[in-house]
Amino acid sequence: MAEIKEQALPQQDPEQVEEVKDSIVNEDAAEISPAQQMQIDAYSDNATLVIFSEESQDAILQSLQTGQNPMDAVAKTANIINKRLQSSLEKEGEKMTEIALVFGAAHLVSELVVLAEAAKLFTLTPQQRLEAFRQTIMQYFAAGLKDGSIDPVELQKTIEPLMNQEQRQAGQEFADKSGIMKTPPANSGMFRGGQQQEQRQGILGGM
Repeated sequence: MAEIKEQALPQQDPEQVEEVKDSIVNEDAAEISPAQQMQIDAYSDNATLVIFSEESQDAILQSLQTGQNPMDAVAKTANIINKRLQSSLEKEGEKMTEIALVFGAAHLVSELVVLAEAAKLFTLTPQQRLEAFRQTIMQYFAAGLKDGSIDPVELQKTIEPLMNQEQRQAGQEFADKSGIMKTPPANSGMFRGGQQQEQRQGILGGM
């Protein structure tokens, strides 16, 4: 990956972030309660503050240059930031719902993708953005299931309706390996991408 040269730190570009996020998730397809929306907004705002603070941005840019490939780097960096945000929430006695984690992750990944492009580290195609998001939430959930912060039953109930057929197959492979979830029922979701209409209407495409 490209080395970071001495230059002014990249600035946030809200419009571009929204454009990237819209290519990843379809918020209109989700049934989000006012309380969940407040969680998503607070999480997104805090993620932006972390990413663009002078104290942490250089370390984040360095993190985006690690990993097996740019998608892996985005996912790992997102999870580092997520752990920091989750730790702050725990200290305040709060807990993110699974649906808030999904949409919060979409914002976080979008911010990191735009940041990497602004810093001329790499540029991701729409499909690569989706793959970065897929890896991010899989790591979110794997960590949460391991430490007990996420209930596998609630996770299944929350995530199943969001998935299209291709995503359910990928999720089932993960479930089979971990031994924690059963085969999800047929349903369309909110995942973006893919060639079929169901996938295009769906949150995560190409999963």
